[in-house]
Amino acid sequence: MTKYRVRQGKDNKILYKKIEDLPTAAHQVFRDGFFGYMQALKKEANKEILRKPKGGRTYYRRDKTGRRRRHIASAPGETHANMTGTLRRSLGWKVHGWQTAEFGYGISSGKANKAPLYAGAIELGSRNIKPRPSLRNAVKVVRRDIHFDRALDKYKRRRFS
Repeated sequence: MTKYRVRQGKDNKILYKKIEDLPTAAHQVFRDGFFGYMQALKKEANKEILRKPKGGRTYYRRDKTGRRRRHIASAPGETHANMTGTLRRSLGWKVHGWQTAEFGYGISSGKANKAPLYAGAIELGSRNIKPRPSLRNAVKVVRRDIHFDRALDKYKRRRFS
């Protein structure tokens, strides 16, 4: 069995300092990775909600001014179609420490980001509505590992250069 022994000397004081900083650095890398991942999820979900054309039925409805407007709904399984923007505006995320993060409707604090009552029925479906999984579709598309790798590379460039 081979053993490696490192003794503190003037050559490796910098190495010891970097090793001592590692636990807090790991926490910061994870936190930065979560921030990047959550931002990418929100961006992808917004892009898909606003993407046109959708594959569902076409409706004609009146807007606030009384003008007749055409609205193309989403098909089951597609990201929901944006009609008023209330559900899309309630989309948010929050990072808790370095271990967990939340992404969904009404997550951010404040009344402006409050989730509408129908958010669960749209995302998960109900007896009368088939699901339009906007959040799930965003999570499927966005790769998690890229954002944590970027955070680690950013830390390495900042710390070990």
